[in-house]
Amino acid sequence: MKFRDYQTDVFSQVVSATTHDLVQLDTGAGKTPVEASIAELGNCIIVAHRNVLISQISEKLAAINVEHDVIATTHTRKHCQHINRRKHGKHCIIQGGHVFVASIDSLLSRVRRHSLHISPSIIIIDEAHHVTADNKWGKLKQIFPNARLIGFTATPARLDGKPLHVNQGGLFERLVQAVTLKKNSVGSLIEQGYLSPFKAFSIPSDINLKALKTGSNGDYTQQSLEESLAKSPVIGDAVKNYKRICNNAQAVVMCISILNAQATSEAFKEAGYPASFVSSKLSANENERRLDAFANRQIKILCNVDMLGEGFDVPGIESVIMLRKTASLVLCRQWIGRALRPLHGKQTAYIIDHVGNLQTHGLPDQHIEWDIERPPFVGRLYSVPCSECGVFFECHLRTCPECGAANKLLRGKAQGAFYVEQHCIPAWLVEYACQKYYAIQAQENHEKRLKTEIVYPQFSNFGGGTIGKACENLLRWFAEQLADQVPFEDLNKFLWREDVCKKTDFIVKFFTVNDLNKPNPAKALRAYRQWQSH
Repeated sequence: MKFRDYQTDVFSQVVSATTHDLVQLDTGAGKTPVEASIAELGNCIIVAHRNVLISQISEKLAAINVEHDVIATTHTRKHCQHINRRKHGKHCIIQGGHVFVASIDSLLSRVRRHSLHISPSIIIIDEAHHVTADNKWGKLKQIFPNARLIGFTATPARLDGKPLHVNQGGLFERLVQAVTLKKNSVGSLIEQGYLSPFKAFSIPSDINLKALKTGSNGDYTQQSLEESLAKSPVIGDAVKNYKRICNNAQAVVMCISILNAQATSEAFKEAGYPASFVSSKLSANENERRLDAFANRQIKILCNVDMLGEGFDVPGIESVIMLRKTASLVLCRQWIGRALRPLHGKQTAYIIDHVGNLQTHGLPDQHIEWDIERPPFVGRLYSVPCSECGVFFECHLRTCPECGAANKLLRGKAQGAFYVEQHCIPAWLVEYACQKYYAIQAQENHEKRLKTEIVYPQFSNFGGGTIGKACENLLRWFAEQLADQVPFEDLNKFLWREDVCKKTDFIVKFFTVNDLNKPNPAKALRAYRQWQSH
Protein backbone atom coordinates (compact mmCIF):
# COMPACT_ATOMS: atom_id res chain seq x y z
CA MET A 1 0.00 0.00 0.00
CA LYS A 2 1.38 3.41 -0.98
CA PHE A 3 1.05 5.98 1.81
CA ARG A 4 0.83 9.71 1.41
CA ASP A 5 3.68 11.54 3.14
CA TYR A 6 1.65 12.51 6.19
CA GLN A 7 0.26 8.98 6.53
CA THR A 8 3.83 7.64 6.58
CA ASP A 9 4.67 10.18 9.29
CA VAL A 10 1.71 9.12 11.47
CA PHE A 11 2.36 5.40 10.94
CA SER A 12 6.04 5.80 11.89
CA GLN A 13 5.19 7.75 15.05
CA VAL A 14 2.70 5.09 16.18
CA VAL A 15 4.72 1.93 15.46
CA SER A 16 7.86 3.35 17.07
CA ALA A 17 6.11 3.86 20.43
CA THR A 18 4.37 1.75 23.08
CA THR A 19 2.04 4.38 24.53
CA HIS A 20 -1.73 4.51 24.26
CA ASP A 21 -2.00 6.93 21.32
CA LEU A 22 -4.79 9.04 19.88
CA VAL A 23 -4.20 9.82 16.18
CA GLN A 24 -5.73 12.95 14.68
CA LEU A 25 -6.36 12.91 10.92
CA ASP A 26 -9.00 15.15 9.38
CA THR A 27 -12.07 13.68 7.74
CA GLY A 28 -11.05 12.46 4.29
CA ALA A 29 -7.33 12.43 5.09
CA GLY A 30 -7.28 8.61 4.97
CA LYS A 31 -7.09 7.11 8.43
CA THR A 32 -8.38 3.65 7.48
CA PRO A 33 -5.28 2.68 5.42
CA VAL A 34 -3.13 3.57 8.44
CA GLU A 35 -5.43 1.54 10.72
CA ALA A 36 -5.20 -1.43 8.35
CA SER A 37 -1.39 -1.30 8.21
CA ILE A 38 -1.15 -1.17 11.99
CA ALA A 39 -3.63 -4.05 12.29
CA GLU A 40 -1.41 -6.25 10.14
CA LEU A 41 1.44 -5.96 12.67
CA GLY A 42 -0.09 -8.35 15.20
CA ASN A 43 -3.24 -9.68 16.84
CA CYS A 44 -5.58 -6.72 16.50
CA ILE A 45 -9.20 -5.70 16.95
CA ILE A 46 -10.55 -2.62 15.17
CA VAL A 47 -13.55 -1.43 17.18
CA ALA A 48 -16.34 0.87 15.98
CA HIS A 49 -19.78 1.72 17.32
CA ARG A 50 -22.05 1.79 14.26
CA ASN A 51 -22.88 -0.75 11.57
CA VAL A 52 -22.10 1.76 8.80
CA LEU A 53 -18.58 2.15 10.23
CA ILE A 54 -18.11 -1.62 10.56
CA SER A 55 -18.96 -2.17 6.88
CA GLN A 56 -16.74 0.73 5.77
CA ILE A 57 -13.73 -0.56 7.72
CA SER A 58 -14.27 -4.09 6.42
CA GLU A 59 -14.53 -2.78 2.86
CA LYS A 60 -11.25 -0.83 3.21
CA LEU A 61 -9.50 -3.95 4.57
CA ALA A 62 -10.81 -5.98 1.64
CA ALA A 63 -9.55 -3.29 -0.75
CA ILE A 64 -5.97 -4.00 0.37
CA ASN A 65 -6.47 -7.79 0.72
CA VAL A 66 -6.33 -7.96 4.52
CA GLU A 67 -8.11 -11.08 5.73
CA HIS A 68 -10.23 -10.40 8.80
CA ASP A 69 -13.15 -11.59 10.86
CA VAL A 70 -16.22 -9.49 11.70
CA ILE A 71 -17.62 -9.54 15.23
CA ALA A 72 -21.11 -8.10 14.84
CA THR A 73 -24.68 -9.16 14.24
CA THR A 74 -25.31 -11.79 11.57
CA HIS A 75 -27.00 -9.14 9.45
CA THR A 76 -23.99 -6.78 9.64
CA ARG A 77 -21.54 -9.58 8.85
CA LYS A 78 -23.53 -10.57 5.74
CA HIS A 79 -23.85 -6.94 4.72
CA CYS A 80 -20.05 -6.58 4.93
CA GLN A 81 -19.62 -9.63 2.71
CA HIS A 82 -22.13 -8.25 0.20
CA ILE A 83 -20.49 -4.79 0.03
CA ASN A 84 -16.99 -6.25 -0.31
CA ARG A 85 -17.98 -8.67 -3.08
CA ARG A 86 -19.77 -5.90 -4.97
CA LYS A 87 -16.79 -3.55 -4.81
CA HIS A 88 -13.82 -5.93 -4.93
CA GLY A 89 -15.12 -9.27 -6.19
CA LYS A 90 -14.31 -10.93 -2.84
CA HIS A 91 -14.86 -10.19 0.82
CA CYS A 92 -11.66 -11.34 2.66
CA ILE A 93 -13.82 -12.24 5.69
CA ILE A 94 -12.66 -15.46 7.36
CA GLN A 95 -13.30 -17.28 10.60
CA GLY A 96 -10.65 -16.50 13.21
CA GLY A 97 -7.35 -15.08 12.04
CA HIS A 98 -5.44 -12.27 13.74
CA VAL A 99 -7.36 -9.18 12.52
CA PHE A 100 -10.92 -8.52 13.71
CA VAL A 101 -13.41 -5.75 12.99
CA ALA A 102 -15.84 -5.52 15.88
CA SER A 103 -18.92 -3.65 16.93
CA ILE A 104 -18.31 -2.45 20.48
CA ASP A 105 -21.73 -3.74 21.56
CA SER A 106 -21.25 -7.18 19.98
CA LEU A 107 -17.79 -7.42 21.48
CA LEU A 108 -19.03 -6.65 25.00
CA SER A 109 -21.97 -9.01 24.52
CA ARG A 110 -19.60 -11.90 23.75
CA VAL A 111 -17.51 -11.01 26.80
CA ARG A 112 -20.63 -11.20 29.00
CA ARG A 113 -21.49 -14.60 27.49
CA HIS A 114 -17.86 -15.79 27.91
CA SER A 115 -17.75 -16.59 24.18
CA LEU A 116 -14.90 -14.28 23.17
CA HIS A 117 -11.66 -16.24 22.90
CA ILE A 118 -9.11 -13.79 21.50
CA SER A 119 -6.23 -11.96 23.13
CA PRO A 120 -5.31 -8.87 21.07
CA SER A 121 -2.02 -7.06 21.48
CA ILE A 122 -3.45 -3.96 19.75
CA ILE A 123 -6.94 -2.46 19.95
CA ILE A 124 -7.69 0.22 17.36
CA ILE A 125 -10.69 2.41 18.22
CA ASP A 126 -12.36 4.13 15.30
CA GLU A 127 -14.02 7.53 15.95
CA ALA A 128 -12.24 7.54 19.31
CA HIS A 129 -13.54 10.92 20.48
CA HIS A 130 -16.25 8.97 22.36
CA VAL A 131 -13.81 7.19 24.64
CA THR A 132 -13.77 7.70 28.40
CA ALA A 133 -12.55 5.43 31.16
CA ASP A 134 -16.05 4.94 32.57
CA ASN A 135 -18.09 4.23 29.41
CA LYS A 136 -18.35 1.11 27.26
CA TRP A 137 -15.08 1.85 25.44
CA GLY A 138 -13.36 2.15 28.79
CA LYS A 139 -14.29 -1.47 29.46
CA LEU A 140 -11.89 -2.50 26.70
CA LYS A 141 -9.01 -1.54 28.96
CA GLN A 142 -10.45 -3.66 31.76
CA ILE A 143 -11.07 -6.67 29.51
CA PHE A 144 -7.72 -6.50 27.71
CA PRO A 145 -5.35 -4.89 30.25
CA ASN A 146 -2.22 -5.85 28.30
CA ALA A 147 -3.39 -4.53 24.93
CA ARG A 148 -2.15 -1.26 23.49
CA LEU A 149 -4.92 1.22 22.66
CA ILE A 150 -4.65 3.30 19.48
CA GLY A 151 -7.52 5.66 18.71
CA PHE A 152 -8.26 7.44 15.45
CA THR A 153 -10.44 10.51 14.98
CA ALA A 154 -10.68 13.77 13.04
CA THR A 155 -11.73 15.58 16.22
CA PRO A 156 -9.71 14.50 19.30
CA ALA A 157 -12.06 15.82 21.98
CA ARG A 158 -15.28 14.52 23.46
CA LEU A 159 -18.54 15.89 22.08
CA ASP A 160 -18.93 17.91 25.27
CA GLY A 161 -15.46 19.39 24.72
CA LYS A 162 -13.84 17.57 27.64
CA PRO A 163 -10.28 16.15 27.31
CA LEU A 164 -9.41 12.57 26.36
CA HIS A 165 -6.12 12.27 28.27
CA VAL A 166 -5.74 9.38 30.69
CA ASN A 167 -5.22 11.83 33.57
CA GLN A 168 -8.55 13.52 32.87
CA GLY A 169 -10.98 10.66 32.42
CA GLY A 170 -9.82 9.42 29.02
CA LEU A 171 -7.69 6.47 27.97
CA PHE A 172 -4.93 8.03 25.89
CA GLU A 173 -1.43 9.16 26.84
CA ARG A 174 -0.31 10.94 23.68
CA LEU A 175 -1.77 12.85 20.71
CA VAL A 176 -0.22 11.93 17.35
CA GLN A 177 -0.45 14.36 14.42
CA ALA A 178 1.43 14.56 11.13
CA VAL A 179 4.09 17.26 11.44
CA THR A 180 3.11 18.84 8.12
CA LEU A 181 -0.56 19.10 9.12
CA LYS A 182 -0.24 20.52 12.64
CA LYS A 183 -0.67 24.18 11.72
CA ASN A 184 -3.00 24.20 8.71
CA SER A 185 -4.38 20.71 8.27
CA VAL A 186 -7.60 21.23 6.30
CA GLY A 187 -6.17 24.08 4.23
CA SER A 188 -3.10 22.02 3.37
CA LEU A 189 -5.19 18.96 2.44
CA ILE A 190 -7.34 21.12 0.15
CA GLU A 191 -4.24 22.57 -1.53
CA GLN A 192 -2.90 19.05 -2.16
CA GLY A 193 -6.21 17.88 -3.61
CA TYR A 194 -6.98 15.42 -0.80
CA LEU A 195 -10.04 17.45 0.27
CA SER A 196 -12.49 19.48 -1.78
CA PRO A 197 -12.50 23.28 -1.95
CA PHE A 198 -15.63 24.65 -0.30
CA LYS A 199 -18.02 27.55 -0.15
CA ALA A 200 -19.81 28.25 3.12
CA PHE A 201 -23.13 30.11 3.35
CA SER A 202 -24.92 31.53 6.37
CA ILE A 203 -28.69 31.90 6.06
CA PRO A 204 -30.29 34.28 8.61
CA SER A 205 -32.94 32.79 10.89
CA ASP A 206 -35.05 33.96 13.82
CA ILE A 207 -33.86 31.27 16.23
CA ASN A 208 -33.61 32.62 19.77
CA LEU A 209 -30.24 31.30 20.97
CA LYS A 210 -30.85 32.52 24.50
CA ALA A 211 -33.76 30.10 24.77
CA LEU A 212 -31.55 27.07 24.03
CA LYS A 213 -30.54 25.07 27.10
CA THR A 214 -27.35 23.03 27.43
CA GLY A 215 -27.61 19.46 28.72
CA SER A 216 -25.19 17.23 30.61
CA ASN A 217 -23.48 16.16 27.38
CA GLY A 218 -22.47 19.74 26.61
CA ASP A 219 -24.89 20.13 23.69
CA TYR A 220 -28.31 21.75 23.52
CA THR A 221 -31.19 19.70 24.91
CA GLN A 222 -33.59 18.03 22.51
CA GLN A 223 -36.57 19.82 24.02
CA SER A 224 -35.09 23.31 23.64
CA LEU A 225 -34.04 22.55 20.06
CA GLU A 226 -37.51 21.38 19.11
CA GLU A 227 -39.09 24.42 20.75
CA SER A 228 -36.77 26.73 18.84
CA LEU A 229 -37.65 25.03 15.55
CA ALA A 230 -41.37 25.37 16.22
CA LYS A 231 -40.96 29.13 16.66
CA SER A 232 -38.63 29.56 13.69
CA PRO A 233 -39.25 26.96 10.97
CA VAL A 234 -36.46 26.83 8.41
CA ILE A 235 -37.53 23.94 6.17
CA GLY A 236 -38.90 26.22 3.46
CA ASP A 237 -35.74 28.28 3.51
CA ALA A 238 -33.69 25.08 3.25
CA VAL A 239 -35.34 24.10 -0.04
CA LYS A 240 -35.19 27.61 -1.48
CA ASN A 241 -31.52 28.13 -0.64
CA TYR A 242 -30.49 24.66 -1.78
CA LYS A 243 -32.02 25.44 -5.16
CA ARG A 244 -30.27 28.84 -5.27
CA ILE A 245 -26.84 27.73 -4.08
CA CYS A 246 -26.26 24.15 -5.29
CA ASN A 247 -29.27 22.96 -7.26
CA ASN A 248 -29.29 19.15 -7.79
CA ALA A 249 -26.20 18.56 -5.65
CA GLN A 250 -25.98 15.43 -3.49
CA ALA A 251 -26.81 16.77 -0.02
CA VAL A 252 -27.17 15.49 3.52
CA VAL A 253 -29.36 17.48 5.91
CA MET A 254 -28.67 17.59 9.65
CA CYS A 255 -32.04 17.75 11.40
CA ILE A 256 -33.29 18.19 14.96
CA SER A 257 -35.69 15.26 15.22
CA ILE A 258 -37.02 12.31 13.23
CA LEU A 259 -40.24 14.22 12.57
CA ASN A 260 -38.18 17.17 11.38
CA ALA A 261 -36.18 14.86 9.08
CA GLN A 262 -39.39 13.39 7.65
CA ALA A 263 -40.93 16.82 7.11
CA THR A 264 -37.76 18.13 5.47
CA SER A 265 -37.52 15.20 3.06
CA GLU A 266 -41.20 15.69 2.13
CA ALA A 267 -40.59 19.39 1.46
CA PHE A 268 -37.76 18.54 -0.91
CA LYS A 269 -39.94 15.91 -2.63
CA GLU A 270 -42.71 18.46 -3.14
CA ALA A 271 -40.14 20.74 -4.77
CA GLY A 272 -39.29 17.96 -7.23
CA TYR A 273 -36.13 16.52 -5.69
CA PRO A 274 -35.64 12.79 -4.93
CA ALA A 275 -35.35 12.85 -1.14
CA SER A 276 -35.53 10.49 1.83
CA PHE A 277 -34.43 10.13 5.45
CA VAL A 278 -32.74 7.58 7.70
CA SER A 279 -33.48 7.11 11.36
CA SER A 280 -33.02 4.78 14.30
CA LYS A 281 -36.70 3.79 14.06
CA LEU A 282 -36.27 2.22 10.63
CA SER A 283 -35.00 -1.33 10.22
CA ALA A 284 -31.33 -1.91 9.45
CA ASN A 285 -32.28 -3.22 6.01
CA GLU A 286 -34.35 -0.15 5.19
CA ASN A 287 -31.65 2.28 6.34
CA GLU A 288 -29.06 0.42 4.27
CA ARG A 289 -31.37 0.45 1.23
CA ARG A 290 -31.76 4.23 1.48
CA LEU A 291 -28.03 4.77 2.08
CA ASP A 292 -27.22 2.67 -0.99
CA ALA A 293 -29.76 4.64 -3.05
CA PHE A 294 -28.10 7.87 -1.94
CA ALA A 295 -24.60 6.55 -2.70
CA ASN A 296 -25.82 5.54 -6.17
CA ARG A 297 -27.32 9.05 -6.66
CA GLN A 298 -30.88 7.73 -6.93
CA ILE A 299 -31.65 9.96 -3.94
CA LYS A 300 -30.41 13.57 -4.02
CA ILE A 301 -31.31 14.69 -0.50
CA LEU A 302 -30.82 12.51 2.57
CA CYS A 303 -32.10 13.83 5.90
CA ASN A 304 -31.02 12.40 9.24
CA VAL A 305 -30.70 12.87 12.99
CA ASP A 306 -27.29 11.88 14.39
CA MET A 307 -26.79 9.04 11.91
CA LEU A 308 -24.58 10.53 9.20
CA GLY A 309 -22.42 12.89 11.23
CA GLU A 310 -19.28 10.84 11.85
CA GLY A 311 -17.52 8.26 9.74
CA PHE A 312 -20.15 8.31 6.99
CA ASP A 313 -17.92 7.87 3.95
CA VAL A 314 -19.64 8.85 0.69
CA PRO A 315 -17.23 10.96 -1.44
CA GLY A 316 -20.15 12.00 -3.66
CA ILE A 317 -21.66 14.24 -0.95
CA GLU A 318 -21.54 17.75 -2.39
CA SER A 319 -23.41 19.67 0.28
CA VAL A 320 -24.16 19.64 4.00
CA ILE A 321 -27.24 21.56 5.10
CA MET A 322 -27.38 22.33 8.82
CA LEU A 323 -30.87 22.82 10.28
CA ARG A 324 -29.78 21.91 13.79
CA LYS A 325 -27.85 24.21 16.11
CA THR A 326 -25.09 22.54 18.13
CA ALA A 327 -22.94 23.79 21.00
CA SER A 328 -20.31 21.16 20.17
CA LEU A 329 -17.32 22.12 18.02
CA VAL A 330 -16.58 18.41 17.54
CA LEU A 331 -20.06 17.62 16.24
CA CYS A 332 -20.06 20.62 13.90
CA ARG A 333 -16.69 19.62 12.44
CA GLN A 334 -17.87 16.04 11.98
CA TRP A 335 -20.94 17.25 10.06
CA ILE A 336 -18.95 19.56 7.82
CA GLY A 337 -16.42 16.84 7.08
CA ARG A 338 -19.06 14.82 5.23
CA ALA A 339 -18.94 17.21 2.27
CA LEU A 340 -15.17 17.71 2.04
CA ARG A 341 -14.26 14.31 0.64
CA PRO A 342 -13.04 14.72 -2.95
CA LEU A 343 -14.40 12.93 -6.01
CA HIS A 344 -13.46 13.18 -9.67
CA GLY A 345 -15.55 15.92 -11.26
CA LYS A 346 -16.54 17.43 -7.92
CA GLN A 347 -15.54 21.10 -8.05
CA THR A 348 -16.83 22.51 -4.77
CA ALA A 349 -18.35 21.40 -1.47
CA TYR A 350 -21.23 23.57 -0.23
CA ILE A 351 -21.86 24.17 3.47
CA ILE A 352 -25.27 25.77 4.03
CA ASP A 353 -25.79 26.86 7.62
CA HIS A 354 -29.29 27.94 8.69
CA VAL A 355 -28.60 28.09 12.42
CA GLY A 356 -25.35 30.00 12.98
CA ASN A 357 -23.04 27.04 13.62
CA LEU A 358 -20.26 28.52 11.48
CA GLN A 359 -20.28 31.82 13.36
CA THR A 360 -19.91 29.83 16.59
CA HIS A 361 -17.42 27.15 15.55
CA GLY A 362 -15.59 28.61 12.56
CA LEU A 363 -15.17 27.66 8.91
CA PRO A 364 -13.97 24.19 7.79
CA ASP A 365 -10.40 25.33 7.15
CA GLN A 366 -10.04 27.43 10.30
CA HIS A 367 -7.13 26.11 12.34
CA ILE A 368 -7.86 24.31 15.61
CA GLU A 369 -5.32 23.74 18.34
CA TRP A 370 -6.03 20.12 19.31
CA ASP A 371 -4.82 19.05 22.73
CA ILE A 372 -6.05 15.94 24.56
CA GLU A 373 -5.31 17.54 27.93
CA ARG A 374 -7.27 20.75 27.25
CA PRO A 375 -10.45 21.57 25.32
CA PRO A 376 -9.84 22.44 21.65
CA PHE A 377 -9.26 26.09 20.83
CA VAL A 378 -10.58 27.86 17.72
CA GLY A 379 -9.23 31.30 16.92
CA ARG A 380 -11.33 34.29 15.96
CA LEU A 381 -13.44 34.09 12.81
CA TYR A 382 -12.18 36.77 10.43
CA SER A 383 -14.82 36.04 7.79
CA VAL A 384 -18.36 37.36 7.56
CA PRO A 385 -21.43 36.22 5.63
CA CYS A 386 -22.61 38.41 2.77
CA SER A 387 -25.79 40.31 3.61
CA GLU A 388 -27.20 39.42 0.17
CA CYS A 389 -26.18 35.88 -0.79
CA GLY A 390 -24.90 34.54 2.57
CA VAL A 391 -21.48 33.32 1.39
CA PHE A 392 -18.63 33.76 3.87
CA PHE A 393 -15.74 35.96 2.75
CA GLU A 394 -12.82 37.71 4.47
CA CYS A 395 -14.15 40.66 6.40
CA HIS A 396 -11.69 43.21 4.98
CA LEU A 397 -12.87 42.81 1.37
CA ARG A 398 -14.93 45.71 0.04
CA THR A 399 -17.37 43.51 -1.91
CA CYS A 400 -18.61 39.93 -1.79
CA PRO A 401 -16.63 37.77 -4.25
CA GLU A 402 -19.73 35.65 -4.89
CA CYS A 403 -22.39 38.26 -5.76
CA GLY A 404 -20.58 41.61 -5.69
CA ALA A 405 -22.65 43.11 -2.86
CA ALA A 406 -20.94 45.78 -0.75
CA ASN A 407 -19.43 44.71 2.57
CA LYS A 408 -21.69 46.49 5.04
CA LEU A 409 -19.14 46.01 7.78
CA LEU A 410 -16.86 48.52 6.05
CA ARG A 411 -19.69 50.94 5.28
CA GLY A 412 -20.39 51.46 8.96
CA LYS A 413 -23.98 50.23 8.61
CA ALA A 414 -23.52 46.54 9.31
CA GLN A 415 -26.39 44.62 10.82
CA GLY A 416 -24.42 43.13 13.67
CA ALA A 417 -26.89 40.39 14.55
CA PHE A 418 -26.44 38.94 11.07
CA TYR A 419 -22.67 38.78 11.41
CA VAL A 420 -22.09 37.75 14.97
CA GLU A 421 -25.50 36.88 16.46
CA GLN A 422 -25.39 40.00 18.62
CA HIS A 423 -26.85 43.49 18.42
CA CYS A 424 -23.42 45.09 18.13
CA ILE A 425 -20.22 44.28 16.28
CA PRO A 426 -17.17 43.42 18.45
CA ALA A 427 -14.55 46.15 18.35
CA TRP A 428 -11.78 43.67 17.45
CA LEU A 429 -13.64 42.58 14.30
CA VAL A 430 -14.17 46.17 13.14
CA GLU A 431 -10.55 47.03 13.94
CA TYR A 432 -9.24 43.97 12.11
CA ALA A 433 -11.41 44.63 9.05
CA CYS A 434 -10.36 48.28 8.90
CA GLN A 435 -6.67 47.48 9.35
CA LYS A 436 -6.77 44.89 6.58
CA TYR A 437 -8.84 47.18 4.35
CA TYR A 438 -6.50 50.17 4.70
CA ALA A 439 -3.42 47.99 4.38
CA ILE A 440 -4.75 46.65 1.07
CA GLN A 441 -5.63 50.17 -0.09
CA ALA A 442 -2.13 51.39 0.82
CA GLN A 443 -0.62 48.50 -1.16
CA GLU A 444 -2.85 49.25 -4.15
CA ASN A 445 -1.86 52.95 -4.06
CA HIS A 446 1.80 51.99 -3.80
CA GLU A 447 1.50 49.71 -6.85
CA LYS A 448 -0.17 52.53 -8.84
CA ARG A 449 2.65 54.95 -7.93
CA LEU A 450 5.23 52.42 -9.08
CA LYS A 451 3.74 52.68 -12.59
CA THR A 452 3.41 56.47 -12.76
CA GLU A 453 6.34 58.03 -10.87
CA ILE A 454 9.73 57.35 -9.30
CA VAL A 455 9.27 55.79 -5.85
CA TYR A 456 12.51 55.97 -3.90
CA PRO A 457 13.29 53.24 -1.36
CA GLN A 458 14.74 53.91 2.08
CA PHE A 459 18.49 54.59 1.92
CA SER A 460 19.32 53.90 5.57
CA ASN A 461 21.48 50.93 4.54
CA PHE A 462 24.00 53.32 2.93
CA GLY A 463 24.92 54.43 6.43
CA GLY A 464 25.33 57.94 7.76
CA GLY A 465 28.04 60.49 7.16
CA THR A 466 29.39 62.06 3.98
CA ILE A 467 29.75 58.81 1.99
CA GLY A 468 26.24 57.57 2.76
CA LYS A 469 24.69 60.93 1.81
CA ALA A 470 26.71 61.07 -1.44
CA CYS A 471 25.50 57.57 -2.42
CA GLU A 472 21.91 58.54 -1.75
CA ASN A 473 22.24 61.73 -3.86
CA LEU A 474 23.89 59.80 -6.70
CA LEU A 475 21.12 57.18 -6.76
CA ARG A 476 18.50 59.92 -6.95
CA TRP A 477 20.52 61.63 -9.74
CA PHE A 478 20.75 58.28 -11.56
CA ALA A 479 16.97 57.75 -11.39
CA GLU A 480 16.23 61.26 -12.67
CA GLN A 481 18.50 60.70 -15.70
CA LEU A 482 16.45 57.63 -16.66
CA ALA A 483 12.98 59.08 -16.05
CA ASP A 484 12.42 59.69 -19.79
CA GLN A 485 14.22 56.57 -21.01
CA VAL A 486 12.95 53.64 -18.88
CA PRO A 487 9.30 52.88 -17.94
CA PHE A 488 8.60 53.84 -14.32
CA GLU A 489 7.59 50.28 -13.38
CA ASP A 490 10.94 48.86 -14.63
CA LEU A 491 12.94 51.71 -13.14
CA ASN A 492 11.32 51.32 -9.71
CA LYS A 493 11.86 47.57 -9.79
CA PHE A 494 15.56 48.27 -10.41
CA LEU A 495 15.82 50.89 -7.65
CA TRP A 496 14.27 48.51 -5.10
CA ARG A 497 16.73 45.70 -5.83
CA GLU A 498 18.72 44.82 -2.72
CA ASP A 499 22.04 45.11 -4.57
CA VAL A 500 21.09 48.66 -5.62
CA CYS A 501 19.35 50.29 -2.66
CA LYS A 502 20.96 48.36 0.21
CA LYS A 503 24.59 48.20 -0.95
CA THR A 504 26.99 50.82 -2.30
CA ASP A 505 28.58 48.52 -4.94
CA PHE A 506 26.47 49.78 -7.84
CA ILE A 507 27.07 53.48 -7.09
CA VAL A 508 30.80 53.08 -6.42
CA LYS A 509 31.36 51.10 -9.62
CA PHE A 510 29.75 53.54 -12.06
CA PHE A 511 29.62 57.04 -10.57
CA THR A 512 31.55 59.75 -8.72
CA VAL A 513 30.38 62.90 -6.91
CA ASN A 514 31.38 64.92 -9.99
CA ASP A 515 28.43 63.37 -11.86
CA LEU A 516 26.09 65.41 -9.68
CA ASN A 517 27.27 68.63 -11.42
CA LYS A 518 25.69 67.93 -14.81
CA PRO A 519 23.09 65.68 -16.50
CA ASN A 520 24.35 62.56 -18.28
CA PRO A 521 21.43 60.27 -19.35
CA ALA A 522 23.67 58.17 -21.60
CA LYS A 523 26.03 57.24 -18.75
CA ALA A 524 23.09 56.39 -16.48
CA LEU A 525 21.52 54.18 -19.17
CA ARG A 526 24.82 52.30 -19.74
CA ALA A 527 25.10 51.66 -15.99
CA TYR A 528 21.48 50.49 -15.84
CA ARG A 529 21.93 47.99 -18.68
CA GLN A 530 25.27 46.65 -17.44
CA TRP A 531 23.98 46.11 -13.89
CA GLN A 532 20.82 44.44 -15.22
CA SER A 533 23.01 41.75 -16.75
CA HIS A 534 25.22 41.67 -13.64
